Amino acid sequence: MNADRPTGLRDTVITLAGILILLGIARYASAIVVPLLLSLFISIVAASPINWLKDRGLPSWLSIGIVLLSTIIVLILLSTMLGRTMVQFNEALPVYQARLSELTESIFVLLSERGIDLETAGVLDAIDPGAIMTFANSLMVGLADALGNAVMIMFTTMFLLLDSLDFPRKVQSAQGDNSKKILDQIEERIDNVVCLEEQIKNWPTVIFDRSEAARKAVKHLIDLGHERIAFLAINDERLTGYRQTLLDHNLLYDDGLVFITDPTDVLHSAYNSTIEILQMDPRPTAIFAANDESAISAIAAMSDLEVKVPQDVAIVSIDNIGIAEMIRPSLTTVDVPKKRMATYAMQVMMLQNQFKDQQSASIVVPTELIIRDSCGAKNI
Repeated sequence: MNADRPTGLRDTVITLAGILILLGIARYASAIVVPLLLSLFISIVAASPINWLKDRGLPSWLSIGIVLLSTIIVLILLSTMLGRTMVQFNEALPVYQARLSELTESIFVLLSERGIDLETAGVLDAIDPGAIMTFANSLMVGLADALGNAVMIMFTTMFLLLDSLDFPRKVQSAQGDNSKKILDQIEERIDNVVCLEEQIKNWPTVIFDRSEAARKAVKHLIDLGHERIAFLAINDERLTGYRQTLLDHNLLYDDGLVFITDPTDVLHSAYNSTIEILQMDPRPTAIFAANDESAISAIAAMSDLEVKVPQDVAIVSIDNIGIAEMIRPSLTTVDVPKKRMATYAMQVMMLQNQFKDQQSASIVVPTELIIRDSCGAKNI
């Protein structure tokens, strides 16, 4: 017990010393820290209006520009108002000090007449009207100095907001590096591995033909008479199937009709891309979505803009999740048989246990187009 006391006391002293050092550094670095914290505060406050503008279909860079410009205008107005107020305050400061001193003396005289002698109690010495006015002036000067750093604050805020746009990709990249290590550990420790929907390493995989699923969806739209078909895309074999189907039907492939959705935020990304699609001139008559989540977001965007589905714009997707037949209009989609894929995966796993010396082959399951209301085929 006695041996632990010096160690505990030493740790306490070191902790207090560290706190004092940090406070000292913060004090001398206030010229940098204060604008940085203000920039961070502005960035946090600006996030909501930026997201609101993005949800209305504006690009990210334009949303940030509008919010920053509005903030700059507000700061300029505040700087102008504070500058004028500070000049007027400094000019009138002697008058304010004299007036405050007169009021203070009058109060003390009144109290003395009633038998309360505050001067003898030291209160008069404690109240310094000049110090109060000087403090108020210093406060206004401090605010003016903070606004004087507006250029640096705005540049820092712009950097923070622009960097936040790239933050999901950085997180995904970091997760990717970590995923590779995890996959290597799985390969070392687990004998039998079966992948679903995506080929990883040389492991057996149960997948569906993404390119063929895209061909079925796009061909169905072309058969209904659509030629200008936008694509809410994932950059995989579905894009290849979309392109090949257009070429097979002598339709031009247009990069401007392909909108790659953000895998970290599919719903909002597809919604915003649909807003851009609907504002095109000429507007596409149909949308092919890489998955049902994107299609449902697209239907929500069209509903918000009072665009009728399928009368104005038809839509077809891939997946056939449970909600696809429950939304209105119900979603035409290419069914991916997930239960069958899971069954096949278990069968492949059992085969691996029985024939450990042989490499199991991958399985490609067929898909089926499920025609509902969103494409307009039932109305023909």
